[in-house]
Amino acid sequence: MTNEIINKFNEHLVKPDLFLDDPWFVHNNGAVSWNSENNIEDLIEGDGQTYTEESYGESVEIDGYVLFTLGDSCGGQRQVIFNLNNKIDPKDFA
Repeated sequence: MTNEIINKFNEHLVKPDLFLDDPWFVHNNGAVSWNSENNIEDLIEGDGQTYTEESYGESVEIDGYVLFTLGDSCGGQRQVIFNLNNKIDPKDFA
């Protein structure tokens, strides 16, 4: 019954952004950074097509993917999904 109700509103629900191919990591302060050009050097340096947004609440990991609620540049929030296989540790590249 619950799924039927949710499905009725499906077209009105906010869908998460998918960043399944992008390398990413979580900063010590909880913010999340990723690079849309798959450039790890730029990701670590914060250059190029690297984005960083504050994370809100707990992340959710399911079947090799992770869901974050992030702040957007307009003061709102959005959800994003990353592939756990693309998570990096910047210390590995120091």
